[in-house]
Amino acid sequence: MIKTISGLFFLLFTLTEISAQFAILKDLVLQFTYTNITQVQSQQQFKVLSDGSAVLDFIGLVQQYDGYTAEEYDVQTEDGYILKLHRISGSPLSPKRAGKPVIYLQHCLAGSTDVYVALGRKHSLAFLLADAGYDVWLGNVRGNTYSKRHVKYTADRDSEFWNFSMDEMAVIDVPKFIDVVLEKTGQKKLTYIGFSMGTTLSYILLSEKPEYNDKMKLVVSMAPIAYFIHPLKLPAYAILVATEAILALSSETQINQLYPQSNILHMLSKKICSGILGRILCKNMIKTIASPERLNLTALPDLLAHTPAGSSLNTWVHYYQIVTTGEFKKFDFGASSNEAKYGSAKPPNYDLSKITSPQAMFYSEIDIFSSIKAATRLKKKLKNVVAFEAAPKGYNHMDFVWANDAYEEVYLAILKIIASNP
Repeated sequence: MIKTISGLFFLLFTLTEISAQFAILKDLVLQFTYTNITQVQSQQQFKVLSDGSAVLDFIGLVQQYDGYTAEEYDVQTEDGYILKLHRISGSPLSPKRAGKPVIYLQHCLAGSTDVYVALGRKHSLAFLLADAGYDVWLGNVRGNTYSKRHVKYTADRDSEFWNFSMDEMAVIDVPKFIDVVLEKTGQKKLTYIGFSMGTTLSYILLSEKPEYNDKMKLVVSMAPIAYFIHPLKLPAYAILVATEAILALSSETQINQLYPQSNILHMLSKKICSGILGRILCKNMIKTIASPERLNLTALPDLLAHTPAGSSLNTWVHYYQIVTTGEFKKFDFGASSNEAKYGSAKPPNYDLSKITSPQAMFYSEIDIFSSIKAATRLKKKLKNVVAFEAAPKGYNHMDFVWANDAYEEVYLAILKIIASNP
C-alpha cells in the first residue's frame, strides 16, 4: 500500500513538473512571437529613444559611416507580399556609378539584411564588397522585420499572412528580387551570395526555376544547407526538440511567427555578458553557434538586437521535415493536401541536377547545422562546383557573419573566386 501511494505521489509530482516546464516553455515562446524594438535611421533618433528599445535600421547602419550610400525599395510579389530590397551603391573607396558588377546577398533563417552590415564597415561582408567596387544588393524575404506587409493581410492580425515556407521564399521572393536588381542595373547576370538559409533558397530556386541559372555568374554558399547528417549535435538536436514543442503549442496559442526582432536578447546579453563571471557564462552560451574567441563580446548585444529578425513557423517546420526525413524535399502539407498540390502523397525531392550555375561552397568542420558530411553530400549532387573550401579550424555557424577575422579567413577567398568568375 505504501509503495502504491509513493508511486502515485511520484507520478503526480512528475506530471506536475512536466506541466510546469511546459508552461515555462509556452511563456518563453510567446515572448519571442512579439516584437518590442524600434528601428531608426539616424544616431539622433537613437539618442532620443535611449531606453534600449531602439536600434539603427539597415539604412542607418550603413550611412552612419561617411561616404557610404544606401537605398531601399519596396518590391511587391505576385501573391501580394511587400518586401524590402536594400542596396549599398557606393563607398568612399568606390563611389556610386553605373555599370558596377552586381552582387546579391541573401540572409539566414530568421535573419535580415542587417546581418551583413551589423559588425560595421571593417568587418561586415556588404561593406567590404562595396569597398571592392561592387554594386551590393540585399533582399529581405517575407516575414522578417523589413518584409511584414501585404496588400490584403496584416502580419499581427491575420494568420493567412504567415502561410508560407521556404518554397514561397525561394520560388517567389528571391527571383522577384533578382529580376528587379537586374532591371534597375541594366545587367544580365549577377553574383549570388547566401549564408545558411540563404544558400538553401538558392538551391530551391535553381532547381525549381532552372532558367535562373543563366542569370548567375556565380553562387557563393557560406555554411551551405540542403541536408542534415545524423546524429545531430546536441545544440541542433535541442532546436529540433524545441520545434516539436512549438508545434504542440501552436494550435493552443495561435503561434504563426517565431523569433521576431526583439529587445529581449539585447537586454539579456547586456546583463549576462558584463563582469568576469558574466563573460564566462556568455562565452559558454554563444559557443554553441559561434566561436567566442573570434567574437567581440561587447558587440554581442548589438548583434542580437538585429538577429533574429523573425520568420514563419512553417519555415522552421520545413527545416524540421528535412531533418527528420533526411531528404531535401518540398514542404509536407500532409497526404491529402500533398496529393492536391504535388500529385503524390509525399512531397517530391528538389531536383538538384537542374542546377548548372557555378557553385562555390564554404563550410566549417564543427558547424552545428552545416557539417562537412552534409556539405560533401550536397557537393556530390551539384554539377558545377568550382570551389569547395573549409573555413579555419574552430569556425562555427555564425562565425561566417559574426567573426572578427572573417575578412582574412573567408571573405578574401570569396573576393578572389568572384573576381575569377566575372
